[in-house]
Amino acid sequence: MLYCIKLNKNISDLFELNIPMKRIQFKQEIGHKAIVFKLNQRPPEVSVLSREEIEEIGYSLKLMERLE
Repeated sequence: MLYCIKLNKNISDLFELNIPMKRIQFKQEIGHKAIVFKLNQRPPEVSVLSREEIEEIGYSLKLMERLE
């Protein structure tokens, strides 16, 4: 849970928006789009990355759409 909270804060900071965490069951339906946050390399197991560490590793944002 701590990892989710930390990641949520970093993503909120990245977009300069308040993005509240919402832990719900979600099923992506055909045609739904999602923003994917992808680190450029895998961090060590059980690590909680700071904003600076995320910037150092690098990341990309992707748009994913479920086709079928």
